[in-house]
Amino acid sequence: MVKKRIPIIYILPNLFTISSLVLGIYAIISASSGTVIGLINAGIAICFSILFDSMDGRVARLTKTESLFGMQLDSLADLVAFGVAPAFLLYKWGLEKVGILGIAAAAMFATCGALRLARFNVIALKNSKQSSQYFIGLPIPGGAGIVVSLFLTLNHSRTQSDLNLLDTPINMVILTAIVAYLMVSNIRYPTFKHIRPTPRNFSFTVLILMATVYVAVVVNLPVALFSLISIYTLLGPLMEIMFYKKRKEEVTKEEY
Repeated sequence: MVKKRIPIIYILPNLFTISSLVLGIYAIISASSGTVIGLINAGIAICFSILFDSMDGRVARLTKTESLFGMQLDSLADLVAFGVAPAFLLYKWGLEKVGILGIAAAAMFATCGALRLARFNVIALKNSKQSSQYFIGLPIPGGAGIVVSLFLTLNHSRTQSDLNLLDTPINMVILTAIVAYLMVSNIRYPTFKHIRPTPRNFSFTVLILMATVYVAVVVNLPVALFSLISIYTLLGPLMEIMFYKKRKEEVTKEEY
C-alpha cells in the first residue's frame, strides 16, 4: 500500500503555529528565571509569537488550506503562548509578591484566556460558512500584547536594580483582572476582515503606519507596540458605547 504524501503547502500554516508554540514555551522557561534579562527575553519571545500567530491564519486562507486540525492546533498554541506564558511573566514581574493572591491572579489570566479560546472555537464552528465582523471579547493575543508591551515599555533602558518591579503588586493584580475580564466579556472587537481597500481607508492606514514607525524609531519600539495595542483594546468599549447610543436612539424613534 502506497502512502499518500501530504503536499508541503498544507503543512506551511501549521509551521507558523508550531513556531508560535515553541516561542511560547521558551517564554515560560525564560520568565521562570525571574531575572530582568529573562523576563525581557520572555516578552520579546511572546511578541514574535504574536507575529507568527497573525500569519498562520492568513497563510491558510491564501493557500486555501484551512482545516479543523489547524484550528485546534492554533488554539492549543495560543493557550500556551498567550495564556500561560504571559501569566508566568506577570507572576515573576510582581504578582508573586502578594502570595496566594498573585497565584490566583496569574491563574485567572490563563483561565480566562482558555475560556476565550473555547468560546471562539464554538462560535467559529457554528458560523463556519460566514466570517463575523467582530470578535466577542478581547482576542487572547491582544491580552498578551497589552501585558508584554507594557512590561517592555516600563523596562526600556532599565537595569536589575530598577526592577522593584516597577509598580506596586496590587496594581499588577488590577491590571491582570482588567485584561482577564476583557477577554471573557461580551464586548465586541473589530476583526477588520471585511474592510476593503479604498482611497479613504488606505490613507488612514498609511497615516497610522507612519505614526507607528515614527514612534518606534524616535521614541522606542515597545512604546509603539503598547500604543497600538492600547488603541485596539480601548476601541472595543468605545464601540459598545456607540452601539448603545445608536440602539437608544432607534428605540426613541420607534416610540414616537
